[in-house]
Amino acid sequence: MSTYPVATATATATASASSSASAAGEGGIPKYLPQQVLGLEIVVLGGLQLVVGYYLGCFTLHDMTLTRGIVTSLYLFFIAWGLHVGNTVCLEIVYDETALINPSLRQRYPGKIFIAHNAICVVHVLVMGPIFLAHGMRGWYWSSLVAMLFASMPVVPYNYNTESFGKWVGTFVVFRNLFEMVVTLLLASYDDTSWKLLSVYHYWIWGYRLLDVGPRRLMRASKWKSRNTWIVLVIIYVVVFIVLWQDMVIFAGTDPCHITNNDATAKVVVDDVTTACLSQKRESVISVGGRILYCAVVYLGFFALQKKHVTEVANTEGKFIIHPTAPTYEEYRNNNYTRIE
Repeated sequence: MSTYPVATATATATASASSSASAAGEGGIPKYLPQQVLGLEIVVLGGLQLVVGYYLGCFTLHDMTLTRGIVTSLYLFFIAWGLHVGNTVCLEIVYDETALINPSLRQRYPGKIFIAHNAICVVHVLVMGPIFLAHGMRGWYWSSLVAMLFASMPVVPYNYNTESFGKWVGTFVVFRNLFEMVVTLLLASYDDTSWKLLSVYHYWIWGYRLLDVGPRRLMRASKWKSRNTWIVLVIIYVVVFIVLWQDMVIFAGTDPCHITNNDATAKVVVDDVTTACLSQKRESVISVGGRILYCAVVYLGFFALQKKHVTEVANTEGKFIIHPTAPTYEEYRNNNYTRIE
């Protein structure tokens, strides 16, 4: 079997992670820990949405039907599957870095950067995004998106989509990102973008970041051809848009709480709760300052991590490889690679 050496510095850089793995025992990640983390996330995220909706008097849901119930359940299942995969990668960074598909994350600070990136993305997709859409807080929604982009750019050098899933999938991800960038810039350019379009955009473009992770890992484990994996991912991408646009997911594509669903002129409902929506009055200085502060904290947090990573590289004796060589997907399929050696 061929070996794909990671830089000698990697062993030193990941010493703390290795000691954590030793403390956990030879088995790496403690048994059932990923499932426990996922269960906690489901309870916390679901409870947060219920509490916010209850106390602000705002649940923006479509009427439930059998079809909508099935489609919504499938959507949530794939979201939970994606969460589970992301949690597992983060736990591998902490407990058993040799199990990682991506060798870059074995290094100390790239691993920390990925964990922070994953957390900020989940917060935008499943917490801030849904809450701000439900309450018509357009400025806060785009600020949360900007913070997520701040958290996403630092992980670009550690991208292994082509090596991990083949050229078809790697190329698809590049062109999908370009398409989504154009869509994002277009929607952010107009203050009067319909709430349904903005909601579909969120649960499609950013929800897909979790929706395709589970199937993609399963197809990799089953050693599907990259082209076949690409076909499935494209089908998922298109089908998700269709079901969202057709209002098949009960919480997506709805109007904010202050707009009646049966009034084509978007009549404002006047009551003590909904008139508090920020979209119905001039945004306060405190709210604007809060948005700026949140983005600044995320930016400075990743700036600090990247600065420490630069110091980590500079203090390493010998050659430090930012993007270590990994087996190609075809080599993985033909030679039964399960780990990066």
